[in-house]
Amino acid sequence: MPECADCGVAIGRRSRWCKKCYRFHIGRPGVPKSEEHRAKIAAAHLGVPMRKYWGSLHKNWEGGDNRWRGFAWKTQRRKVLARDGHTCQACGATERLVVHHKKHKSETGGTWDNSVANLVTLCRTCHNQSHRARPRRFQCACAICGKGFLAGAPHANACSKGCKTKLNTAKHRRWLERRRAGGLLDGDG
Repeated sequence: MPECADCGVAIGRRSRWCKKCYRFHIGRPGVPKSEEHRAKIAAAHLGVPMRKYWGSLHKNWEGGDNRWRGFAWKTQRRKVLARDGHTCQACGATERLVVHHKKHKSETGGTWDNSVANLVTLCRTCHNQSHRARPRRFQCACAICGKGFLAGAPHANACSKGCKTKLNTAKHRRWLERRRAGGLLDGDG
């Protein structure tokens, strides 16, 4: 029968400690965990996506977003940063680094190609320059004010949060008008 590593009491379960000692080591809320314990947990979770909370399976899923890069994005990003030695491959900078897709998702069939061969480490300045060099075929016009913005912005069909709010309000008014015209809403008056 195994014994507790601290007090030597015989324990009948798979653990290093008895219940009393376990609470002292692990189970006390508010007490920071040991560095060894945190490293062990981090290594177990590294590169393993929790699929039940990602994409269409997440409770807040609303049909997709241009900012989402796929299940393996974080893992691939770490691999590319390590491969490139945490330096910008264009200018050699070591701060403000981002991982850039050489081929945009529109060039790879509508999904992001997260293969290491398609990724490169760039600093923010070089990354912005690389996007400026591309043709502006992703330029969109705001449905409210007409101002141009790049597709994939956080507010679809609008250049800012304020325009998005106005757009949603206008859509809701049109929807209500259609419902009223069809006699689908009761109690109007």
